[in-house]
Amino acid sequence: MLYGLIHQRYITSRQGIQQMAEKYEAGHFGACPRVYCGQAKVLPVGCSDIPGQETVKLFCPSCLDVYTPPNSRFQSVDGAFFGTTFGCLFFMTFPELRVGGASISYGPTPEQISDFAPTTTHRKRRSSLTNVSDTFNSAPPIAAQPSPLPTQPATINGFAAENMAPGLGKSNIYEPRIYGFRVSEFAKSGPRMKWLREKPVDLNELDEVAIWQRGTPVKRGKTMN
Repeated sequence: MLYGLIHQRYITSRQGIQQMAEKYEAGHFGACPRVYCGQAKVLPVGCSDIPGQETVKLFCPSCLDVYTPPNSRFQSVDGAFFGTTFGCLFFMTFPELRVGGASISYGPTPEQISDFAPTTTHRKRRSSLTNVSDTFNSAPPIAAQPSPLPTQPATINGFAAENMAPGLGKSNIYEPRIYGFRVSEFAKSGPRMKWLREKPVDLNELDEVAIWQRGTPVKRGKTMN
């Protein structure tokens, strides 16, 4: 136990945190098991500074969640040997690290959609056979365009904007479906606590420094959509 507590102090020193950064960049600690994080690298952290409380966990900076190590060898390591300070201090010391994983796209690309889109010749041919030329030749209704986002900051609270939970957001939330139909939130097996994966589209809402400079109070209890 004494060695473990010494290790907790050592990894927060200049030399120790540099060695942990080299291991992090090499991927020695593994990757996030969440699909939408795209194999983002994880960092070992402790949820308590008191020995014997909890085992070591793996923190993913992409989704801001902690996971139990998949290897049973590390499930017996005390979390106090890493402590609660190391994770925050690590990313504050190395804000230039890219924490996001590989981007994953499960839908068709715009080029694929354009390839399968009906051409004008096909539309005219179908209209001549069905005598509904007005239906096919009429322009489709134009949906209301969303208002453009304001200029996004390059850094937020001392961190690069691209490192602010890149694995979260509306397009990175799993939607459970059965035969193509979405599962109701009122069902027993429905989605729960989706707000944990939400992130505002406008990152200016997270810039506490800019909000304080404008004299606007920070709304910490507001749900972010």
